[in-house]
Amino acid sequence: MSEILRAWSDKEDAEYKDRWERTRFLALTALLPYQKKGKRLRPTDIAKFPWDSTHDKTTSDDLERISALFGED
Repeated sequence: MSEILRAWSDKEDAEYKDRWERTRFLALTALLPYQKKGKRLRPTDIAKFPWDSTHDKTTSDDLERISALFGED
């Protein structure tokens, strides 16, 4: 049952992100005629979403901190 719920949750999350991506793209295309010459407007200039950010690699310090939080050896 948990696999079904996880799959459903993943599907809902993907649909949510897709709706926001389409909204951002629509706003971008509406603003393109008004951008300054020589400046390229990017979708992230319109709105930044949490899933747009790039995450740094996990360091050994991060792993130690997480391990201490959860009491794992």
